[in-house]
Amino acid sequence: MLTTQRIMLWVMAATLPGLLALIHFFGWGVLINVLWCMGVAMATEALILWLRGRPIQRTLMDGSAALTGLLLGVALPPLLPWWITLVASASAII
Repeated sequence: MLTTQRIMLWVMAATLPGLLALIHFFGWGVLINVLWCMGVAMATEALILWLRGRPIQRTLMDGSAALTGLLLGVALPPLLPWWITLVASASAII
């Protein structure tokens, strides 16, 4: 049975070869960017869920915020200032 979590994990796994190529060609800044964007996206989603009084654990575990952060981290340049990636990730989730 396909669940949202399983689909998100498959999509994240599908991005790994491209992510490894980006790290190879552009350096570790790409990985740092991806991890930063994923963390900001998940923290923003948790904050919004908390403010709305919704269950945080179940919604965060579906992986949609993590996937959004991963895709943003891959798409944005690794030398972009940290605050721009913060605004982009938070805006994508909000």
